[in-house]
Amino acid sequence: MGIQSVLSRPEVRTLLASSTGVVLCVGVTNVGEVVLAREILDVGGSGLAMMVTAGGVGTAAVQIGRVAGARVTATVRREELRPQVEQLGARAIAPDDFVEHGPYDVILELVGAGNLEDNLASLARRGRIAVIGVGGSGPVAEMNLLALMQKHARIHGSTLRARPLEEKALAARLVERELLPHFESGALTVPVAATFPLEEAEQAYDRFAAGGKLGKIVLVP
Repeated sequence: MGIQSVLSRPEVRTLLASSTGVVLCVGVTNVGEVVLAREILDVGGSGLAMMVTAGGVGTAAVQIGRVAGARVTATVRREELRPQVEQLGARAIAPDDFVEHGPYDVILELVGAGNLEDNLASLARRGRIAVIGVGGSGPVAEMNLLALMQKHARIHGSTLRARPLEEKALAARLVERELLPHFESGALTVPVAATFPLEEAEQAYDRFAAGGKLGKIVLVP
């Protein structure tokens, strides 16, 4: 079934017509990925850091870290977007300043291999690195295993797309139990940078590719 058929179904159109529907439709994949990484739900009182946070996963992670009680530091390349990220609950810094603002107890890696050296350098003793994205700088990196050993640190990866249906269902249940109450209270939101009708999908993609946005680009029927 094509996306046009799915989006034209009455129940989907009704869902998209509500703010809750927008949250669920454009945010559950991002939130589910972060939740399945699990690190972010176990950081109360810790220093949580993440690289490049103006997109959907990053804005979700900042807010989840905040409601979990973490002290959140987020890198944001565009200076004009940093105040908006700080409003979500993070200390927003330039990527080049990442190491000097450490150490961090948990690092949620959204970009990939290019950040691994700085991640290890700024990781606290017994810290954790959770890799949930590699699209920015690729999947292959060299790692100083001695530095990992000396810090008694851990690194692991997580992805939602490759998981079996049962684990995706688990992600949905985790979102429902751990996070939906925060959406209902307004503590968590899904920032939407722009909304386009489905027939303007090409323009929506151009807006997505242009960068310089905070949050999601949403197509609606």
